Amino acid sequence: MVKMSIEKSKTRADLLPKAFMHFLEFGFYGTSMDDLVKTTGYSRSSIYYEYKSKKGLFEASLLFFNDVFLKEPVGYLEEPDATLDNLQQYFDWLLDKLRTQTPPYKGCFIANTMNESSPHDKDFRDIVNAFNDRLSSALCQILCNETKDRKIPRKKLKAMARYLMTSIYGIWTFSRSVSDIKDLEDIITAFMSNIKVMVREI
Repeated sequence: MVKMSIEKSKTRADLLPKAFMHFLEFGFYGTSMDDLVKTTGYSRSSIYYEYKSKKGLFEASLLFFNDVFLKEPVGYLEEPDATLDNLQQYFDWLLDKLRTQTPPYKGCFIANTMNESSPHDKDFRDIVNAFNDRLSSALCQILCNETKDRKIPRKKLKAMARYLMTSIYGIWTFSRSVSDIKDLEDIITAFMSNIKVMVREI
């Protein structure tokens, strides 16, 4: 029994990142079980054994994106004393990842899922919303740190944090259509400049 448990863990550790990269590019509805078999190198029976269904594997991929892939960049935002410099670090980290890829870029898995799948599936929507709450809370804390000497109402900062969050998703959605990363860099530079002005004028 112990050996089976270890083998199962190794299978998941190898299968999940491969499935995640395929879902990132093609989404839930654009992926078939045959696609997953080809992409991961595992049989249908192995995939079903580990995740019960394509939906189960997609949900695991969303959690993988949240807990593993985004651990470092979102970690910058979640530092207790994070400021807008941490938000710039977040963008810099993700831009560095994109520079290793060839356009068109794959975008953000959460943003892609929000557009494609979450309107049609409550389970996907719940996972997306949990991540939205996490990102929004981190951004709100950044705004609190940036304005700590001005006693801005928390409600106002929360609303601004949600605005920042949706703007960030817009940037990553746009990244799927750019042919030159310089276009994305320019947008992020303009976004950060505008946010700094907004924070000063709150």
